[in-house]
Amino acid sequence: MNRKVLALLLALALLAAIIPGPATAVSDVCFVAINDTLPEAIPLAYVRNSIAYVPCSALSNFRIYNMYDSNAAMALIYTSSQQITIDINAGVATDKDGMTYSATALFRNGQVYVPAAFICSKFGLRASYIEGVGEGDICRITDGTEILDDDLFLSAATNLMRTRYNSYQQSIAPPPTPTPTEIPEPQGNSTIYLTFLGLPTAYLLNLLKNYGFTATFFLTSADIVNAPETVRRIVGNGHNVGFYCETADLWQVPETAELLFEATHIKTVLATAGSGTSQEFIQACLENDLVPCQYDINGIAGQNGLEISAMSIISRLNNARGNKILMLNLTKDNDTTVRAIMTHLYTNADNFGVTTVREVGYTGGINHV
Repeated sequence: MNRKVLALLLALALLAAIIPGPATAVSDVCFVAINDTLPEAIPLAYVRNSIAYVPCSALSNFRIYNMYDSNAAMALIYTSSQQITIDINAGVATDKDGMTYSATALFRNGQVYVPAAFICSKFGLRASYIEGVGEGDICRITDGTEILDDDLFLSAATNLMRTRYNSYQQSIAPPPTPTPTEIPEPQGNSTIYLTFLGLPTAYLLNLLKNYGFTATFFLTSADIVNAPETVRRIVGNGHNVGFYCETADLWQVPETAELLFEATHIKTVLATAGSGTSQEFIQACLENDLVPCQYDINGIAGQNGLEISAMSIISRLNNARGNKILMLNLTKDNDTTVRAIMTHLYTNADNFGVTTVREVGYTGGINHV
């Protein structure tokens, strides 16, 4: 057997022996503890496939730093004497001596999350997973200066955990289901279902709020990963969210659904492929209990956002009768064009009722609502 391969197998065997994985998580909340403290500033850990991932910000308490290259999906975890490079796409970690390991990292909510047990073993720390009693678990990182063992630490931290757990549950509690009177009925000769592909600017969200318009934003998994705060603001402002499958492939939906739920704790069944919508895509959506959404009024111009002039879209709006979906493709340079369209809808309220596509109230044909 090749020596290099043998060395790799031995390293993996050693790694499996020294790194305990957490038992099945008792709670959906996992706090991060540093020695004998439970810092509030550190985000929750994330447990996936029985591996606890902690944000790199937790490691800075031990003077372990990180860099992330989003273009290459590479994370560097380092000190003056050790470094670990993680290829997120390949799921391979490499230390300063060139030894490779089957370990990866996650990029969530603007931070790099790393497997706690693996990273701790490489930097002289210890990671333990402490199962709580129904009000959160703990991923604890220690450097040998801790005083309490895990059982005593859990006992000492229980009251604080309970307080934070209750606060967390309240923060993610879904808003009450609106009664029909809370959803304004559109007025006018045409009902325009306002939809956008991509992330809005803060300007656009403010514009919609000022005009009292609600819309549906169709987002990709990359949109949610890159701008979770914007996604939360979309939902917080009363807008709806759907899946945008850029290549009309539904394999993207489960990952996007998980990311959306993690960011906002909402679920959706709306899906669109934008200008790539086909009968095959529509049929696949229906077979997977998704509601396909296809535009009636096209504001999509390939990857270039909206058409340079808003007049073409406004002309189609003026000729619209009945229920019509207006779909607009967003880029950072579209604010002026979108403003012209929104202003036209607002100033012609007698002719247009503006509302949002929703998962409920599906009243249209096979691919319209």
